[in-house]
Amino acid sequence: MVKRGFSLIELILSIIVVAIISISIPLVLKTTSELNQKAITQESLMNAKTYIGLILKAPFSNRIIKASNVSASAETACFFPIILKPGDKRNEFYKINKITGDGHRVFAYENSPDLEPPDASIRSVDYYSKRNKNLNTANQNRDYIVGSDYNATIKKGNGDFKPNLPLKGSDVKEIIVTVTSYKNDTKQETTSVLKAYAFNLGEGGSLNTKVWK
Repeated sequence: MVKRGFSLIELILSIIVVAIISISIPLVLKTTSELNQKAITQESLMNAKTYIGLILKAPFSNRIIKASNVSASAETACFFPIILKPGDKRNEFYKINKITGDGHRVFAYENSPDLEPPDASIRSVDYYSKRNKNLNTANQNRDYIVGSDYNATIKKGNGDFKPNLPLKGSDVKEIIVTVTSYKNDTKQETTSVLKAYAFNLGEGGSLNTKVWK
């Protein structure tokens, strides 16, 4: 009876296959780990985008103008004007362009007697500055894949925003949300920074039209 052994070619092929497997498995594990880390980070990034969206919906300033032609029994009507620095002539825009009628945006100088004093109860953009949020399964009535901390910072000026036209620093605020996400059972952290910009646009009015003659 003849016992057949491995040929030299089969031995070489076996060594090559074992080597490929030995190299591939750690690479696959590393790639899978990186993809999982990126995937779970998406949860905290989506929360951060939602938080920025909430801040962007807030008024640019906490100063308002109260309407004087409301009845005593009615809830006091108020609106948010475009705040102007002394000497700013943007309030003449509608007059120069002969746009008449009600419903357009309202301008007010920062020292105008029509402006109410700053109202701390109004949650303007600045209200969210230095406010921290922590979201995880332990302190929220919902499931989170990762825990995450959110720190919002509001800065006056255009920051990293580079407009093509001149922009006054008083007309823009930079919103910076720093989010740190971490696995609930480890200290592995991932930090991301999201930025957005709020502008001094006042409260939007109805659409005005001009008839060209």
